[in-house]
Amino acid sequence: MLSTFAAGALCLATAAAAQDLAAQVKALNDASTAVERYAVLKNDSDFVFDFLNPPAAAVAAGGDGGVLTSAKTSTFPALLGAHTAVTVGWLKACALNTPHTHPRSAELQVFITGESILTGAFPENGIRFVQNEVKPGQAVLFDKGSVHFQQNLGCEEVLFLSAFGNEDPGTVQIAQAFISELPSDIVSATLGDQLSAAEIDAVAAGLPTNVAVGLAECRARCGLNTSIPSGPLLRRNEFNFPPVHLSHPTAIPQSAANAYSNVALAAAPDADVPLSESRFRRAVIGLGAATGVLALALIALSGWVVWDRRQQGVRRGKRIPLFDSSEFTLRESCGSQEKEQLYDRA
Repeated sequence: MLSTFAAGALCLATAAAAQDLAAQVKALNDASTAVERYAVLKNDSDFVFDFLNPPAAAVAAGGDGGVLTSAKTSTFPALLGAHTAVTVGWLKACALNTPHTHPRSAELQVFITGESILTGAFPENGIRFVQNEVKPGQAVLFDKGSVHFQQNLGCEEVLFLSAFGNEDPGTVQIAQAFISELPSDIVSATLGDQLSAAEIDAVAAGLPTNVAVGLAECRARCGLNTSIPSGPLLRRNEFNFPPVHLSHPTAIPQSAANAYSNVALAAAPDADVPLSESRFRRAVIGLGAATGVLALALIALSGWVVWDRRQQGVRRGKRIPLFDSSEFTLRESCGSQEKEQLYDRA
């Protein structure tokens, strides 16, 4: 009885928190000036996102193979207009972040701990499949809209951080969406009618929730259970991820905590300080530094694109303004000297 009441109270609190975030996002969308924006973000803490204690809606995936936690507009409203989002992922041994795509952003993914990760990406029809084995300290780029995955090849947990160039990058899980979201007869016809609609529904019933447990060969090599757990019955328009919530660092499995703590490679271990109060904090600092580097890289890339666009214009005999404003609009009647002055002002 008590547990039922506690579960109900948690659901109500989660729903209320989601409504508060949605209201804040709407108010930010309605803000027409920075002054109004900061009036909505009235608390200094509105500019801080806690990956170790995130809002429930931030846990984008939490299957049998790991957890993905995302800071984006719906979970971190301060990002609205910042053109960036970040996901921190923890994959268990041999786990698979199943093939998916981000329709509104490229992804730059940095691998922080673990042994090795197999990544694959298929950008579009007519382009080759791109596959790499990535080690800790390396990063891999997935183009916007490309179908890609990450498979942990090792017997250790993996920690990675992904940066996006859009505060709402979006995610589509390919198999789950194709099998469970589209009409069964359309799926059957797409597969050459090799499976009936009933068989398609049966396949959908066995699809795992992302993150999946991954390759059977890896699980056997690492001494893990080689049977693949059945996923929940995924009916159309019902992608219900389990409510995973990291309420406190000590609530994370010890193996995951060790994976996070390894981020602080240069920090000496302190036997007198508990893991959750020392090495875990250093891990957060490491994640913050990685996030900052990725954000700067995205800003630099944007600047290079603008510079390159202007240079191409110069080579074609015309200048391209940095700002789309009437103040910098060139009129055909302007002389070349006046044009130069206008662009110098830009």
